[in-house]
Amino acid sequence: MVQLSPEMLNRFGAPELSLLTECGAMELPAFPDYLSSAIWNHIRGVNHPDEAVLHLDLAFLRPAVAAADEYNLARADLLRFVEGLTSGRRLLNAYLSSVRHFEQCIGSIWQAAELFNRMAHRVQGLDLKKMTLYKQGDNSDLERINKLNNVQSISMRSRPSRRRLPFG
Repeated sequence: MVQLSPEMLNRFGAPELSLLTECGAMELPAFPDYLSSAIWNHIRGVNHPDEAVLHLDLAFLRPAVAAADEYNLARADLLRFVEGLTSGRRLLNAYLSSVRHFEQCIGSIWQAAELFNRMAHRVQGLDLKKMTLYKQGDNSDLERINKLNNVQSISMRSRPSRRRLPFG
């Protein structure tokens, strides 16, 4: 197995990755199965009179569950990376997998938040002209997640497409 130097970790992983020595991602508690409960509630006839709310509810729950799943996968990979350091192994792929899962988690949280906002407006009979998830500049969790999600989106859009890469 090739052993990567600290410089290679910093270059191919992240700046100062070689200084990472512990996982700061807290373990999530086990959540109830809200998605199955929502489906069973609909089957039993316990639902909102507006059919669109049911669809928004289910659409909201899917990314919410995905966010928790992605977070748990990211945390497990980050722990694997950090635990590898104690045995002298630098598992760059575990770290990169962790980053990918955290990115998916952030996107899923934002998607769930947007859908929740739409559902709340629909239930309250309000016209959704503008998202009301946070106040600009309040530095809330959702504002920071939105900023991270936007950075991720801009980064993906600015990458060159495969079709424009020279082939050899």
